[in-house]
Amino acid sequence: MNQAKTKWFDITIAHINNLKPMYHSSYNQQRDRGLNFDEKVTGYYFDKKTHTKSEISENTPCVYNLSSKF
Repeated sequence: MNQAKTKWFDITIAHINNLKPMYHSSYNQQRDRGLNFDEKVTGYYFDKKTHTKSEISENTPCVYNLSSKF
């Protein structure tokens, strides 16, 4: 984002053979987010304005079956 006044960091890791997601994180002035993809999508969302942290644990329509956690 060229107009952004603050730094924004996104990281996404996908399996090299099939591009299935393994990990995603995003950090900026407004919120932080981290997601691990496996049999469930797990992680967190932290709203820095309200200081509210939400844990994420969602079943998915497919199973990623990835043994590596980040």
